[in-house]
Amino acid sequence: MEVNTIRNEEEEDNWPKEKDCGKKGKPHEEVEEILFEQGNGSRTFRIGTKLEEEHRQKLIALIREYRDVFG
Repeated sequence: MEVNTIRNEEEEDNWPKEKDCGKKGKPHEEVEEILFEQGNGSRTFRIGTKLEEEHRQKLIALIREYRDVFG
């Protein structure tokens, strides 16, 4: 089965723009802000507070390691 993903310009104009999509959603759980770089409080990211400590530490390490991608 072939899927056609080509759209013409008229169809593109009918797609909602990012600014038309409404307000940002709220997280389903509480989050905490984490610094991308320790000692540099200008850039942060948020993670859920319900993560197990082991997963929390691994996620923080991963995001900090690839901060150029995530930040």
